[in-house]
Amino acid sequence: MPPPSTIKHLFFKRNEQADLMKQSWRLRYRVFVDHLGWDIPSTGHFEMDQLDDIATHLVAIENDNVVGYCRFLNMTGPTLIERCFSQLLQNIPRSPDIWEASRFVVDPKHPQHTIIARKFVRKAYLAHKYLEANRIIAVVEPTFELFVQKCGIPVRRLCEPKVVGTSSHGDVYALVAETAISSIAALKSSVQKVT
Repeated sequence: MPPPSTIKHLFFKRNEQADLMKQSWRLRYRVFVDHLGWDIPSTGHFEMDQLDDIATHLVAIENDNVVGYCRFLNMTGPTLIERCFSQLLQNIPRSPDIWEASRFVVDPKHPQHTIIARKFVRKAYLAHKYLEANRIIAVVEPTFELFVQKCGIPVRRLCEPKVVGTSSHGDVYALVAETAISSIAALKSSVQKVT
């Protein structure tokens, strides 16, 4: 079992890394469709959508294999919140310095899943430097909101949890949460110890 320090992180656009994109779609399918049983469109064993074409993607890579994934969409363009979760927010923020994070996933079968997930969630929320963002918002399940907080990231709810869909386990609840650059800045010293 390799130590977590062998995990590398990479930002890319869809047309820049075809193999990493395919691996990411497979991982998303395995987690969201197979493992969680979400009722979402998929093609073959890929969970993919049109937003992938315009997103900035972030992956965690171990030995050339994608073990973690997240994507970012600028709030001036199409987003998952707008397309699928508009019922959660009455006024969806629109600004070039606000980005949406979505499709966060870490391979649940990895022997160091929790360690990788902690590091990757911090890396994802520190993406403001790469994205030139002042705020990052996300539609998350309440359990993931709690996990993010346990990673030391202060988040603020923009709405209360609501039913947004179904899975093989029952109703799926989600909420919109945000973290601001001032909150992220406080994490820098603790994150440097784990990245």
